[in-house]
Amino acid sequence: MKVEKHQGRSLEPEIKSAILNHLKGREGFPKESIIINEFSLDSHVRRVDLAYFDSKNFYAFEVKSGADSLSRLSGQIEEYLNYFDKVVVVADAKHIDRVVKIAPTHVGVWEFGDGRIKVVRRGRIARTSKYQLLKLLKVSEINWILKKYAALHRLPKSKAINLAASKISISVTRELVFSLLGRRFYSTSEKFIGETKDRVIKASDIDLLSPYAVLRRARKQRSQSELELLQELKRLQDFL
Repeated sequence: MKVEKHQGRSLEPEIKSAILNHLKGREGFPKESIIINEFSLDSHVRRVDLAYFDSKNFYAFEVKSGADSLSRLSGQIEEYLNYFDKVVVVADAKHIDRVVKIAPTHVGVWEFGDGRIKVVRRGRIARTSKYQLLKLLKVSEINWILKKYAALHRLPKSKAINLAASKISISVTRELVFSLLGRRFYSTSEKFIGETKDRVIKASDIDLLSPYAVLRRARKQRSQSELELLQELKRLQDFL
Protein backbone atom coordinates (compact mmCIF):
# COMPACT_ATOMS: atom_id res chain seq x y z
CA MET A 1 0.00 0.00 0.00
CA LYS A 2 1.51 3.32 -1.07
CA VAL A 3 1.37 6.41 1.12
CA GLU A 4 1.83 10.09 0.41
CA LYS A 5 5.41 10.99 -0.46
CA HIS A 6 7.28 14.09 0.67
CA GLN A 7 9.59 15.86 -1.73
CA GLY A 8 13.25 15.00 -1.06
CA ARG A 9 14.37 12.91 1.89
CA SER A 10 11.92 10.71 3.75
CA LEU A 11 10.57 12.01 7.04
CA GLU A 12 9.71 10.00 10.16
CA PRO A 13 5.90 10.48 10.01
CA GLU A 14 5.92 9.26 6.40
CA ILE A 15 7.78 6.12 7.36
CA LYS A 16 5.54 5.50 10.37
CA SER A 17 2.41 5.79 8.23
CA ALA A 18 3.92 3.32 5.73
CA ILE A 19 4.69 0.87 8.56
CA LEU A 20 1.12 1.07 9.83
CA ASN A 21 -0.34 0.66 6.35
CA HIS A 22 1.83 -2.43 5.92
CA LEU A 23 0.66 -3.88 9.25
CA LYS A 24 -2.94 -2.99 8.50
CA GLY A 25 -2.91 -4.73 5.13
CA ARG A 26 -6.17 -5.58 3.39
CA GLU A 27 -7.88 -7.06 6.45
CA GLY A 28 -7.25 -4.19 8.85
CA PHE A 29 -5.67 -4.35 12.28
CA PRO A 30 -6.56 -7.31 14.52
CA LYS A 31 -9.36 -6.46 16.95
CA GLU A 32 -7.20 -6.17 20.06
CA SER A 33 -4.28 -4.29 18.50
CA ILE A 34 -2.54 -1.55 20.45
CA ILE A 35 -0.44 1.07 18.64
CA ILE A 36 1.83 3.38 20.61
CA ASN A 37 3.79 6.26 19.14
CA GLU A 38 7.03 7.21 20.96
CA PHE A 39 6.78 4.61 23.74
CA SER A 40 9.09 5.42 26.68
CA LEU A 41 11.14 2.60 28.20
CA ASP A 42 12.55 2.15 31.70
CA SER A 43 12.23 5.61 33.26
CA HIS A 44 12.27 7.36 29.86
CA VAL A 45 15.93 6.49 29.15
CA ARG A 46 14.96 5.44 25.60
CA ARG A 47 11.87 5.75 23.45
CA VAL A 48 10.70 3.30 20.82
CA ASP A 49 9.56 5.13 17.70
CA LEU A 50 6.57 2.84 17.24
CA ALA A 51 5.38 -0.01 19.48
CA TYR A 52 2.76 -2.48 18.32
CA PHE A 53 0.94 -5.21 20.26
CA ASP A 54 -1.35 -7.68 18.53
CA SER A 55 -2.40 -9.68 21.64
CA LYS A 56 0.16 -12.36 20.75
CA ASN A 57 3.48 -10.55 20.40
CA PHE A 58 5.15 -7.28 21.32
CA TYR A 59 6.90 -5.45 18.46
CA ALA A 60 9.28 -2.48 18.41
CA PHE A 61 9.88 -0.45 15.25
CA GLU A 62 12.92 1.80 15.06
CA VAL A 63 12.62 4.38 12.29
CA LYS A 64 15.61 5.84 10.47
CA SER A 65 14.61 8.53 8.00
CA GLY A 66 16.81 9.94 5.29
CA ALA A 67 17.81 12.74 7.66
CA ASP A 68 18.81 10.43 10.55
CA SER A 69 22.19 9.15 11.65
CA LEU A 70 22.81 5.48 12.43
CA SER A 71 25.32 6.23 15.20
CA ARG A 72 22.96 5.11 18.01
CA LEU A 73 21.29 2.24 16.17
CA SER A 74 23.32 -0.61 17.66
CA GLY A 75 22.57 0.51 21.24
CA GLN A 76 18.90 1.09 20.46
CA ILE A 77 18.48 -2.40 19.01
CA GLU A 78 20.25 -3.99 21.98
CA GLU A 79 17.96 -2.19 24.41
CA TYR A 80 14.73 -2.95 22.54
CA LEU A 81 15.55 -6.66 22.33
CA ASN A 82 15.35 -6.74 26.14
CA TYR A 83 11.68 -5.75 26.09
CA PHE A 84 10.09 -6.84 22.82
CA ASP A 85 9.47 -10.17 21.13
CA LYS A 86 10.57 -8.77 17.79
CA VAL A 87 12.50 -5.67 16.75
CA VAL A 88 12.28 -4.24 13.25
CA VAL A 89 14.42 -1.42 11.86
CA VAL A 90 12.62 0.52 9.14
CA ALA A 91 15.00 2.74 7.23
CA ASP A 92 15.19 4.98 4.24
CA ALA A 93 16.68 3.22 1.22
CA LYS A 94 19.94 5.16 1.60
CA HIS A 95 20.62 3.44 4.96
CA ILE A 96 19.67 -0.15 4.16
CA ASP A 97 23.08 -1.63 3.40
CA ARG A 98 24.51 -0.33 6.69
CA VAL A 99 21.41 -1.31 8.68
CA VAL A 100 21.68 -4.92 7.44
CA LYS A 101 25.29 -5.01 8.67
CA ILE A 102 24.56 -3.37 12.05
CA ALA A 103 21.39 -5.27 13.01
CA PRO A 104 21.65 -8.88 14.30
CA THR A 105 20.20 -11.48 11.95
CA HIS A 106 17.09 -12.05 14.10
CA VAL A 107 16.18 -8.35 13.82
CA GLY A 108 13.85 -7.47 10.96
CA VAL A 109 14.93 -4.93 8.36
CA TRP A 110 12.39 -3.06 6.23
CA GLU A 111 13.24 -0.58 3.50
CA PHE A 112 11.20 2.57 2.91
CA GLY A 113 11.28 4.01 -0.58
CA ASP A 114 8.83 5.72 -2.90
CA GLY A 115 6.19 5.69 -0.18
CA ARG A 116 6.27 1.91 0.23
CA ILE A 117 7.66 -0.74 2.57
CA LYS A 118 9.87 -3.53 1.26
CA VAL A 119 10.77 -6.37 3.62
CA VAL A 120 14.53 -6.91 3.26
CA ARG A 121 14.84 -9.31 6.19
CA ARG A 122 11.90 -10.75 8.11
CA GLY A 123 13.66 -11.33 11.43
CA ARG A 124 12.11 -13.66 13.97
CA ILE A 125 10.18 -13.78 17.22
CA ALA A 126 12.24 -14.28 20.38
CA ARG A 127 9.98 -14.11 23.44
CA THR A 128 11.26 -11.81 26.16
CA SER A 129 11.27 -12.66 29.89
CA LYS A 130 8.46 -11.82 32.28
CA TYR A 131 10.85 -9.61 34.27
CA GLN A 132 11.53 -7.46 31.20
CA LEU A 133 7.86 -7.39 30.25
CA LEU A 134 6.94 -6.08 33.69
CA LYS A 135 9.42 -3.25 33.22
CA LEU A 136 7.15 -1.92 30.45
CA LEU A 137 4.58 -1.06 33.13
CA LYS A 138 4.32 1.88 35.49
CA VAL A 139 5.00 1.21 39.17
CA SER A 140 1.29 1.79 39.93
CA GLU A 141 0.36 -0.91 37.41
CA ILE A 142 2.86 -3.39 38.88
CA ASN A 143 1.60 -2.70 42.37
CA TRP A 144 -1.95 -3.35 41.12
CA ILE A 145 -0.75 -6.81 40.03
CA LEU A 146 0.85 -7.41 43.43
CA LYS A 147 -2.30 -6.36 45.24
CA LYS A 148 -4.28 -8.84 43.15
CA TYR A 149 -1.87 -11.79 43.34
CA ALA A 150 0.14 -11.28 46.54
CA ALA A 151 -1.98 -8.97 48.72
CA LEU A 152 0.88 -6.45 48.64
CA HIS A 153 1.25 -3.04 47.10
CA ARG A 154 3.12 0.28 47.29
CA LEU A 155 6.55 -1.21 46.77
CA PRO A 156 9.40 0.50 44.87
CA LYS A 157 9.42 -0.47 41.21
CA SER A 158 12.46 -2.78 41.27
CA LYS A 159 11.16 -4.72 44.29
CA ALA A 160 7.65 -4.80 42.87
CA ILE A 161 8.92 -6.27 39.58
CA ASN A 162 10.99 -8.97 41.30
CA LEU A 163 8.10 -9.99 43.53
CA ALA A 164 5.53 -9.94 40.73
CA ALA A 165 7.81 -12.03 38.51
CA SER A 166 8.11 -14.62 41.29
CA LYS A 167 4.34 -14.85 41.82
CA ILE A 168 2.92 -15.19 38.30
CA SER A 169 3.68 -17.32 35.26
CA ILE A 170 4.98 -15.98 31.94
CA SER A 171 1.63 -16.57 30.24
CA VAL A 172 -0.26 -14.65 32.92
CA THR A 173 2.40 -11.93 32.85
CA ARG A 174 1.93 -11.47 29.11
CA GLU A 175 -1.85 -11.28 29.47
CA LEU A 176 -1.61 -8.74 32.29
CA VAL A 177 0.97 -6.55 30.57
CA PHE A 178 -1.06 -6.52 27.36
CA SER A 179 -4.24 -5.72 29.28
CA LEU A 180 -2.67 -2.89 31.32
CA LEU A 181 -0.96 -1.31 28.32
CA GLY A 182 -4.23 -1.64 26.44
CA ARG A 183 -6.01 0.20 29.23
CA ARG A 184 -3.40 2.97 29.24
CA PHE A 185 -3.28 3.52 25.48
CA TYR A 186 -6.78 2.39 24.48
CA SER A 187 -8.24 5.82 23.73
CA THR A 188 -5.54 7.02 21.33
CA SER A 189 -5.08 3.63 19.67
CA GLU A 190 -8.82 3.07 19.22
CA LYS A 191 -9.30 6.58 17.85
CA PHE A 192 -6.47 6.12 15.36
CA ILE A 193 -7.71 2.72 14.15
CA GLY A 194 -11.30 3.95 13.92
CA GLU A 195 -10.50 7.11 11.96
CA THR A 196 -8.21 5.32 9.47
CA LYS A 197 -10.21 2.11 9.14
CA ASP A 198 -11.51 2.65 5.61
CA ARG A 199 -8.66 4.60 4.05
CA VAL A 200 -4.91 4.82 3.58
CA ILE A 201 -3.06 6.08 6.67
CA LYS A 202 -1.35 9.42 6.04
CA ALA A 203 1.68 10.96 7.72
CA SER A 204 -0.58 13.56 9.35
CA ASP A 205 -2.58 10.76 11.01
CA ILE A 206 0.34 9.88 13.29
CA ASP A 207 -0.62 12.86 15.43
CA LEU A 208 -3.81 10.98 16.37
CA LEU A 209 -1.66 8.58 18.41
CA SER A 210 -0.56 11.36 20.72
CA PRO A 211 -2.62 11.81 23.92
CA TYR A 212 -1.86 15.52 23.63
CA ALA A 213 -3.02 15.89 20.03
CA VAL A 214 -6.59 16.85 20.97
CA LEU A 215 -5.29 19.41 23.46
CA ARG A 216 -2.91 20.88 20.87
CA ARG A 217 -5.70 21.14 18.29
CA ALA A 218 -7.98 22.83 20.83
CA ARG A 219 -5.26 25.33 21.72
CA LYS A 220 -4.59 26.02 18.05
CA GLN A 221 -8.30 26.60 17.38
CA ARG A 222 -8.55 28.87 20.41
CA SER A 223 -5.51 30.85 19.32
CA GLN A 224 -6.98 31.20 15.83
CA SER A 225 -10.31 32.38 17.27
CA GLU A 226 -8.55 34.89 19.51
CA LEU A 227 -6.55 36.19 16.55
CA GLU A 228 -9.69 36.58 14.45
CA LEU A 229 -11.37 38.44 17.32
CA LEU A 230 -8.43 40.84 17.67
CA GLN A 231 -8.42 41.46 13.93
CA GLU A 232 -12.15 42.21 14.01
CA LEU A 233 -11.71 44.62 16.94
CA LYS A 234 -8.91 46.38 15.08
CA ARG A 235 -11.12 46.76 11.99
CA LEU A 236 -13.88 48.25 14.17
CA GLN A 237 -11.44 50.69 15.78
CA ASP A 238 -10.16 51.76 12.36
CA PHE A 239 -13.75 52.23 11.19
CA LEU A 240 -14.64 54.38 14.21
